[in-house]
Amino acid sequence: MGDKVLMRQAEFARHKGWSRQYVGKLKRTGRLVLDGDQVDVLATEAILAETADPARELPAIGRGEAPAPAAPRDDKGPTFYAARSQREEADAKLKQLDLADRLRTVVARADVEDAFATLGIALRDGLDRRRQALAETVAGLKTVDAIDAALEDADRAMLQRLIDDLRKRLDGPADAAA
Repeated sequence: MGDKVLMRQAEFARHKGWSRQYVGKLKRTGRLVLDGDQVDVLATEAILAETADPARELPAIGRGEAPAPAAPRDDKGPTFYAARSQREEADAKLKQLDLADRLRTVVARADVEDAFATLGIALRDGLDRRRQALAETVAGLKTVDAIDAALEDADRAMLQRLIDDLRKRLDGPADAAA
């Protein structure tokens, strides 16, 4: 019991040069060690040194003051560096998952241009073949309605072939990756 230094919270705040509100915040965040209703100064300072942000100590070094020595750890929890490392690792994993998700939904411009060029070529070739095939079909028809029906059937068949070809091209890489 002889190595404990106890103070009321207000005394501890004055002793450290802090506001009472800040000491209250330390209490709420579990960084203030209490013995009854009094602050255990040595234990609190050890926890504060253990969980302190080292970046906030840099200005003290710049003023020629020596930083407070690190308190020995008893493995009650992670140090500032370990906690920051865990947080950064988790953030990196989340960013990797986000990137992977975005890459699955984005199509390369070159692939889109290639698909449209292929579609245009297939459409032109289909129209050229259609002309030759329709000439023979329409030659034997006598009514406008029959000619119109034959043209409509030929158009639908050609467009359906284009759609089927495009679906095969689009589904091909997805099936190969799965």
